[in-house]
Amino acid sequence: MGHSLTAQSIQLENVAMLLDEKDVEGANQNLQKARQLGKEALQNVGQSVATLRNHPLKGQSLPTALRKLVQEECEKTTGIQINSTIDLNYPLSMEISTAVYRVIQEALTNIAKHSRANRVSLVLQENTTGILVSIKDNGCGFYPQENTTGFGLQGMRERMEVLGGNLHLTSQPGKGCKIHFEIPLSM
Repeated sequence: MGHSLTAQSIQLENVAMLLDEKDVEGANQNLQKARQLGKEALQNVGQSVATLRNHPLKGQSLPTALRKLVQEECEKTTGIQINSTIDLNYPLSMEISTAVYRVIQEALTNIAKHSRANRVSLVLQENTTGILVSIKDNGCGFYPQENTTGFGLQGMRERMEVLGGNLHLTSQPGKGCKIHFEIPLSM
């Protein structure tokens, strides 16, 4: 959507410039392009809202949904080997299940896009105080303090904070990345 809006802004600037030069035909062409880009941006917004509203678990338990995410959406499409251990004693609330699923989904998406990893370890376990999740890859790593683009990590942290949890990320070039988060169950 950002690309469409940036391109639309450029087209509209061109319209203003061409109108100053009395090039009505050129201005109309750029205006048509700007309109089309606006329509594309609206479609992207609609798709994004639909994706956010679509419940990720679709009536499944968190362990079942995570197994499908790992096997069908990640391993098959990326070729990354994911060793997952999911140890929950009781079903979690829908709010916690959804947040855990979304954070793991975002972490795996980031790994697939950026890490060049071929192995990932995912551990989800319940203990007496809460839910603990660890996601570790063998990828290229990065300096977390220099990663200021995008909203993925910020969104992951915000999801945890809403539930009273916290998220920690450790990484450095050549050493992969580890994300660890905890959610207390005594909310």
